[in-house]
Parts: sequence; structure tokens; C-alpha cells
Amino acid sequence: MDSSRKMAAACLPRTNGLPLNIRLIIYDHDFTNERSFDPILAELLPVTERWGRLQLKFIFAGAVERRCDFDGLIEPLLRLLDAPLLDELYIDYSDFVSEESPPWDWSRWNTPNLRHLKTISYFPFFLPGLSSVTSLDLTIDVCDGQMSHTLEEISQMGNLRDLTLKLSNAERPIHFAARKLLVIPQVRHLKIETAFNIRIKDRSRRIERSIFSFLFFPNLVHLRLDLEGTDYYHELKKANLDEEHTSRFYFKEEINRIFSYINQFPKVESLYFNIITPFGDLHNSKVRAEVAIPLNMLPSLKDFTLQSNTRFDIVEPDDPDDIFPDEEQAVAPRVVGNAFPILDSVTLDMFDISVVAKWLGDYLEKIKYRGKWDEFRELAIMERVGLDLRKSSYPGDEALKWCEDKMIRYVALVLWDSSHFLTADLTSLSYIQND
Repeated sequence: MDSSRKMAAACLPRTNGLPLNIRLIIYDHDFTNERSFDPILAELLPVTERWGRLQLKFIFAGAVERRCDFDGLIEPLLRLLDAPLLDELYIDYSDFVSEESPPWDWSRWNTPNLRHLKTISYFPFFLPGLSSVTSLDLTIDVCDGQMSHTLEEISQMGNLRDLTLKLSNAERPIHFAARKLLVIPQVRHLKIETAFNIRIKDRSRRIERSIFSFLFFPNLVHLRLDLEGTDYYHELKKANLDEEHTSRFYFKEEINRIFSYINQFPKVESLYFNIITPFGDLHNSKVRAEVAIPLNMLPSLKDFTLQSNTRFDIVEPDDPDDIFPDEEQAVAPRVVGNAFPILDSVTLDMFDISVVAKWLGDYLEKIKYRGKWDEFRELAIMERVGLDLRKSSYPGDEALKWCEDKMIRYVALVLWDSSHFLTADLTSLSYIQND
């Protein structure tokens, strides 16, 4: 229901009591307490007991827009919302650019059946239904002034099992003070999404390190990381801005920020990596990327999936602090582990799988050397043929042979490319000498 009042009045009697899926806009004017609402809200408020899904978008409006005839009555009624069937709530504050969002009182909402909460640039403190939420999708700027408070609130959501945390880069410096280690024992599935840019002065890196060194997930089982490198340099050029940039993506450094200390994720059994760049399979060879796979930080890992749309080099995980010297007192030192988990399976879904062959082959040889070869079950290769996604499976020794074959082909291709370019260069030189 997001149409006109007349349409709502005509349709509501025909819904036969089924739960309603509602989208509403709330206009905040000049960051004051004055608000206006979608006129359809006047028809929907009398049937809040049938609201099943609700999407609220808060929009900053310099002037009064779409004024509802009963605004003076609707706002207090909305603050006393009684929605016993509400299962999903989506709150979008992305239109606001100030450090503080307009105040909103959630404390008198009755949503005992709330299970799924998605928020952008905001967190609904004092919402009673938080205690029943099992799935939270939170998009937040790393420099958000309420970051510490928000994380503490999340740690108190006793029924929360699935957490998605989407972090955007800081465009202004801010001090993040981690008062103590924050334990989040109830979460079983965690998805982390970050986007970063090819630039030298990245203000977000110390803040990210502080955030993750502040968090402990003792019972987390499934971890997914979506790391996106954005084409920041070209965005700067379009905006005629001058800022230092580099020709590399900082995937390795981003991984080091997330894996801040040993035993941070002691029970994680499955790890899903998704590495994305704007170039995709049209990879610009001048833009370098390195990825560290932190098996040494995941002692219980059994299943590893690596997905990527670009090329990169795999390097050994290390322990750099990735901070400036004057920030050492503000960030806890990074502490790495020496775990060597015995994987059951590895799944590769990549544009260029040859870059993984050497790393994987070395790992499988180490498993054999340690006498644990029977525990490795399968290497799965996902290949796109047209519109289909096909899976090829290589158990045990076949997986090791696949790595060896890929390495031989890779070396042969490199040698062919080198000889090809060398021949081309010698031919060009002969033309110059003849001239």
C-alpha cells in the first residue's frame, strides 16, 4: 500500500484480513520537530493490527511537502503504533547528511512479532521489538557518532542470529573510543560488506581497525566477507577534485583490519570471500591487488569459498598495524594467530582461478605432510557456461593434480607471453636498425 487514499479505501475491504505490506515516507522539515506524512497513512493507521511489513523512508525536506490533512493527529498515533503482526521493519535515513538524525520516539511501539530489521544510516534505539529480532541488516558509516552505542545495543539483542554489517568509508575524521571488548555471543551468521577506494589518504582505516578490535564473536559459525574496491580515482576526476591516489586496491589491508586479533572468531566453520572491483574481467593490468587469506586466524574452519570477478595475487597473511605512527596509542596492536585448520572443502568461483592454484597446492601439500590428507574431501570449481553455472568436483588426489595442472598451464602461458612480447620487441628493433 503506497498509492492514493482513494485507492487504499477501495482496496482495503478486499484484502480479507491478510497482512499488509506498506511503504511510507516521512518528511522532516529543516531538522525541526515539524513533520508531514504520506496522505495514505490516514487510511492505514486504523488497521495497524494488520501491518505485516513496513518500510519507512525519512526524507529531509526544506519546505512542507505532501501535507496530510491530519498531521497534528497522525504523528502521535504513529508514535503509539500497535502492530502485533509486524514481522519486517525497514528504516531508511540515508537522505540525511548531518551527524545527527532527527529524533524519533520508538519506545511505545508494540511489535512483539518483529523478526527482521533492516536500517540504513540509523538505528532505532528504545524500540521494544529489538528483543525479538532474529535478523539485522545494518548499513552504517564508520564515522557514525553513535557507532559504539549501536554496537552495544546489538550485543543486547538476545535472539539475534543473523547479522549483516555494511560499512561505508569515513569522509571526515572522528575518534572512535573502544571502552571494552564487546562480546556478541548470540550471532551465528555474520556478513560484513565494505567498500574502499584506491587512494592514499583513507580516513576510515584506523576507525575500522578500532571497531573490529572491539568485537568478539565467540559462537559465530558462518562468516561472509564482501570486499569491494571502488573506482574512486575516476570519480575524483569527474568531480575535478585533486587527491592522492594509487594504482592498487587494498584488499589485503582491509582483511587485516577485520581480522584484528587471534581468537576473534574461534568457532567459524565456513568462510565465504567475495572480492569485487569495478573493472571485473576487463581488468586493468596497471591496477594491482593483493589478497591475504587468513586461515591462521580461523582455527575451526572447515569450508572455504572464494568468489571474485577480478585478478589478484595471493600473499601470506601478515601482522602489519596499517596505521600511522601518531595513531599507535589510539588503536590496539594487531595480534595474529598460527592456526592451521584442516579444510573439508574449497570452492572457487572466479574469473581467473589460476591465481589460486599455487596457494591451494601448497596448502594441500601441507595437509599431506601433517598426515591429515583423509580429512580433505573436495575441491569444487564453479564455471559459467553461457547462462548456466556448472560445478566440477575434484576429490582428494584429483584436487592436488588440478592444482599442478593449472600451475603448469599458467607458467607455460607466462613464458609464451614473454617470448611473444620479446619477439615483437626484437622485430621492432630490426625495423629501426634497417631505417
